[in-house]
Amino acid sequence: MNEIKKCSIAGVSFTLELDAYETLSQYLQSLRDTYHDDPDGEEIMADIEARIAELILSTQSAEGVVALPLIENIIKQESI
Repeated sequence: MNEIKKCSIAGVSFTLELDAYETLSQYLQSLRDTYHDDPDGEEIMADIEARIAELILSTQSAEGVVALPLIENIIKQESI
């Protein structure tokens, strides 16, 4: 059984498998580092997080456990 972690993405509560949570956290931190000095950085991050939440919800309900393959697919989509 995988460990899980509860978190909020753009104000929506999700339960992620621990490896999915860690992968998403690293991705978001890399984006925060990238946009740190940008005057619109906070707005950009809010938009990205909203899009991530939207993509998760388009695949499954917020009550389900988010697995690593879904997070990896979302990161690939966002990186294009």
